[in-house]
Amino acid sequence: MSALRSKIFGTTLLLALFSARPLLAAADVVEERVCTVTGVMGNVRVRYSPNYNKMRREPAVAKGMAAAVAPVSGSITGEWSKLRLGMTVGGKCEIMTGAESEVRLETADGTIVKVEENALVEVAVLQAVTRKAKSKGAAPETAAVAKFKLLYGSLVGSVKKITRENPDVRFETPTAAAAIRGTVIEVEVAKNTNTLIRAFDGTILVAPVNKKNKFVELGDGKMVELVPKQTVLLVRDVPKGYRRKGFLLKGEKAPAPVKESKKSEKPREPVAVKLRLDLGDIPDTLSCYAGDTVMIDGTVAPASARVSVNGVAAAPDKDGAFRVAVPAPDSGTFPLNIAAESGTTAEYVVRAMRVAHVHTAARLITPVEGEVVKRPVVLISGTAEPGSKVNVLGVTLNVQRDGTFSGEAGLPPREGTVKVQVEIVNRDDTAVWIERNIRYKK
Repeated sequence: MSALRSKIFGTTLLLALFSARPLLAAADVVEERVCTVTGVMGNVRVRYSPNYNKMRREPAVAKGMAAAVAPVSGSITGEWSKLRLGMTVGGKCEIMTGAESEVRLETADGTIVKVEENALVEVAVLQAVTRKAKSKGAAPETAAVAKFKLLYGSLVGSVKKITRENPDVRFETPTAAAAIRGTVIEVEVAKNTNTLIRAFDGTILVAPVNKKNKFVELGDGKMVELVPKQTVLLVRDVPKGYRRKGFLLKGEKAPAPVKESKKSEKPREPVAVKLRLDLGDIPDTLSCYAGDTVMIDGTVAPASARVSVNGVAAAPDKDGAFRVAVPAPDSGTFPLNIAAESGTTAEYVVRAMRVAHVHTAARLITPVEGEVVKRPVVLISGTAEPGSKVNVLGVTLNVQRDGTFSGEAGLPPREGTVKVQVEIVNRDDTAVWIERNIRYKK
């Protein structure tokens, strides 16, 4: 298991948030924390990671950082043992669930992670880092840092954004990495293959392995699937009717809600405007032809946010509506990177533009010279400049947007050889004539 684990995560990208944290200073205080088992069902086992002894805290202490160790349950060792309700689990602990087995973990900062059946997850990091005050008289800042590595199986996590501490919670899989602040995430991993991530009630930054500049932000109700060696991520909507995963174990009942009197209710604090980018009904992949202009419409909030598509800036109106014209390149599939920025926050959405090849050369494909037909009708097909007209045997055919034309023309009812002359006239009234000799024989 340790060899497999080392191989899987040897190249896993650790996705940092856009507001990257500085390196730990000498006066920083690192407090090792634990999460508590608040629900367990079936066969769930725990152990220290095989690499635990190689990753001691001495290097951090040697740099001058004070370190406080949280009380992990004493029954956890390097060998697999049964995980029980109320036990405390810390960094570098691995948890394995069997069939029909689940476990729920909760941290002091309010983060909840439920691991479903037949899964292997490592609580890689669980700390609180208090950093030195930036200026004299300023209060030091504390960040709750957590990282969970899901090797296979499924989990659902909820990160609660609290005022006392800023949570920095990350999830990693063999093909993806995600960083979240105040949202719900669902992660599913098949052994050594695809990773499926869904986001609810907030936003998640996701990137494929070894692509640090390919951040994609998932908003509420969005999902993305990653496969090995994938480089471009396409964000999709979670299917309508999808039933979100909860945090109750099978057979658990939700606690009854606590009613509060209206007199004790505190006035709600004003909610800050959150950056939001909405592309409406624009599909994941837009189809067009070479030379077309693709219009990207959407709305952004706040309306003062900066919007761009593939680097082309847009100017949202007072309601946040914007439109950007993107010229289609030559045939192929190309990414459309839509970005919105407001202050220190940003949201990114990726779409794809599939450009079809356009035929411009005048060419007659059918009929071929000497072709024999058994009824007095001949199929005329070929390519030409889009918008051209094709005249043949009293019939006019239109050339389609992709530069192709096709249609039938009638022949004289008598048997024998017929000369078919095809006239192709482009939009500049320049004509090309192509002749074929065919034979009609019943």
